[in-house]
Amino acid sequence: MRPGVRPWRARSPRDGWLARLRAEDTLLLAQPLTANSQYFVGWGTLALVNAGLAQGKNRSGLAWFLISLLLGPIATFVLVAFCEKK
Repeated sequence: MRPGVRPWRARSPRDGWLARLRAEDTLLLAQPLTANSQYFVGWGTLALVNAGLAQGKNRSGLAWFLISLLLGPIATFVLVAFCEKK
């Protein structure tokens, strides 16, 4: 065998990126949702609620969902205060 050439062997899942993780990296993967990710989950939930409110007032749910992703609680206020049912 030539120097520097490794012999062929079957690859296992232990050979991939997961095997190269350090112990502190695996601790990061095992942590529950942080405050930052919970913020995004709450913001997305609010956008879904706003889409439902908009559909209840005969408005476009998709449009208000997208607006709510950008404006969040401000969009909720606009929907409740200024949008009347058609």
